[in-house]
Parts: sequence; C-alpha cells; structure tokens
Amino acid sequence: MMGTADAVARFVKAAYGAGVAEGNLHILATSAARDAKNGEEFAEMVEAMCGIPIDIITGDEEARLSFLGGAGVGYSGLVDIGGGSTEIATGGGSRPFHAVSVQVGAVRLFCEVPMLSGDGLEKAYALAKERIKAEWAEASAIPPSAWYMVGGTATCLASIDMQLAAFDRDAVDGHALARKNVENWARRLARLTVAERTALPGMLPTRADIIGHGAVILW
Repeated sequence: MMGTADAVARFVKAAYGAGVAEGNLHILATSAARDAKNGEEFAEMVEAMCGIPIDIITGDEEARLSFLGGAGVGYSGLVDIGGGSTEIATGGGSRPFHAVSVQVGAVRLFCEVPMLSGDGLEKAYALAKERIKAEWAEASAIPPSAWYMVGGTATCLASIDMQLAAFDRDAVDGHALARKNVENWARRLARLTVAERTALPGMLPTRADIIGHGAVILW
C-alpha cells in the first residue's frame, strides 16, 4: 500500500510540474481498491501523502471512462483488461450505451488458474468465458462494427504480434489483432515458460508472467 501511495505521490508531483492546475487533478482507484477490505484505509493514506482525495470508482464507471478514453467513432466497442477486472462497453456518439465490469482480470485469472499448461488453458478459458457471458449477454445483442482495446494486455499482445525489437507505444497504437491471432497467441503463450515468453520479440518482461492469462480473456 505504501509503495503504491508513494508512486501516486510521484505522479502528482510530475503532473503539477507539467503544468496541471490544482483542482484539475483527479485520482481514481479501480478493481484492487474496490475488492480490498481496507480500501478506505488506502484512500486515506494516498490523500495524506498527496493532498488530493482519492475516488474508488465502481466497475461500471471504470468501463464508462475507458470507453470515453479509447473507443472509436461511430458504433464501437471497448475492452479494458486489467489486473483484477475487465471492462467492456459499446456505444456511439462519444457515450457508451452498455458498460459492465467483469470480475476476471489477468492477475485474478492467474491466481485462480496459475498454470496454463496441460488442461490449465481449457480451465482458464472456460472460467473467463462463463464470467464474461454472465455480465455481457444482454448487451451483446448488436455487435459493434469495431472493437478497441486499452491497457497493458492490449499493448503487450500488439507488441509481440508485431515482433517489435523494443516496445514502441506509437507503433502498437492502432495495430489490428485478428481474433484468430489472439487465439493463436493464447495457445502459444500457454505452452511457454516465463523465461521463454520473456525472450519473445516485443515482450514486456514485467508482463511475461500474466500475458498468457490476459490473452485468454481477450480470446
């Protein structure tokens, strides 16, 4: 908790240094703080260190904000795979019509099904699919013309799909991931050790342990 609060404080200092006016800076906490029994204690710690109240937002609000930040023009969809949850939204005209938060994220799925080898991949896929369908069944009646993604799972998968020599945020922005490619990566990553994943071109080493689970959720 202290390490995270300290990181937030450094972000706040950097934001003010970049010219953000006081009163225009907001601190939002998502899945981990929502689930934690001591989330409010964490919020008090951050405010004490930063001087700014922290807002622990709901999953639906997280999905709405992700959509506003990353969706395309027209009727489109947005997927944000985080550590503890996955946010899904569809909409148009710069506003979501449907937005949900699903209790399955790359870290959470990793904790529930640590090994993707053997029958682990099948178990992880079934678990993720069950939870997503339970939350998204009604809202998915009319599929959008295009889906967009934000977050670390998206950028890491794009990077290894492009086999970049080094991660390049401008290069991965807008990269199209075909569903078949996502399935292929999920299956391939499931067979590899963390060391073997780390050696893949474009891999972000800090995500090598959970990227397979993120790929399963996206698949």
